[in-house]
Amino acid sequence: MLIISLSISFSTTIGVQHVDRSTITPLRITDPVCRRTIVLAWKAGRYYSLASQKFRQFVIDYFARLASDADRLL
Repeated sequence: MLIISLSISFSTTIGVQHVDRSTITPLRITDPVCRRTIVLAWKAGRYYSLASQKFRQFVIDYFARLASDADRLL
């Protein structure tokens, strides 16, 4: 008896970057446009420690790099 397991999954670019490509084939959905808005907010004029400033910059840099790498990942 032959059993074939087929499935479909939706994931973000972040999720796909660490997947074993020998077992799946990622496809980019272009229509409709799929987007996720991620917001980082802080209160203006308030003191922020060096750690929070570095974290903020890390998040900004990480997602900027991710956006520029998105075409390469899929």
